Amino acid sequence: MILMDLITVCSLKICDMVAVARMLNDTLVIPQMDRKSFWQDSSSFSDIFDEEHFITTLKGDVRIVKELPKELESLPKARKHFTSWSAKSYYEDIAQLWKLPLVLLKLQVFHVPKSDSWLSNNDLPLNIQRLRCRAMYYALHFSRPIEEIGMKLVERLRLHGKYIALHLPYEKDMLSFTGCTYGLTDNEAKELAIMR
Repeated sequence: MILMDLITVCSLKICDMVAVARMLNDTLVIPQMDRKSFWQDSSSFSDIFDEEHFITTLKGDVRIVKELPKELESLPKARKHFTSWSAKSYYEDIAQLWKLPLVLLKLQVFHVPKSDSWLSNNDLPLNIQRLRCRAMYYALHFSRPIEEIGMKLVERLRLHGKYIALHLPYEKDMLSFTGCTYGLTDNEAKELAIMR
């Protein structure tokens, strides 16, 4: 099983961990927020995202559980920081290496404190890249309270006419690192691949 602390709610990191869980043929535990960081955020995954939708959307691809099963809580956990920019072969090698500790040490849980693996440009097989995109664009929906706040804001903006909008930059490199090319021309997809 893979546990993941979220330092920030970053869908790219979540999608990478979905892909890693698939490549390792492991179960993913719903990500937990890092409550020890500078931000001291008490939010949980389900406060931000629709947890049931996330699990249901990905159930044919990755086993996902809401929390670590009780029988595994007391077992020793291996902590793993994945090497950034690693290809699928790296994770396949890890899967083979982990078989030995599983047998010798009875380890069944690997705690991944963060992910910065940026898998989108690492020669992923098409099915794994598609899984990342499905996780990002179909599985990660905001929770109902967040959607309701968003709808209220849109409604107020429409009712009151003129408004000022702050556009936080969504740079091209962010788009390129998603690795998703839905709706892009072949030339645009190649341009993003070059950016990665």
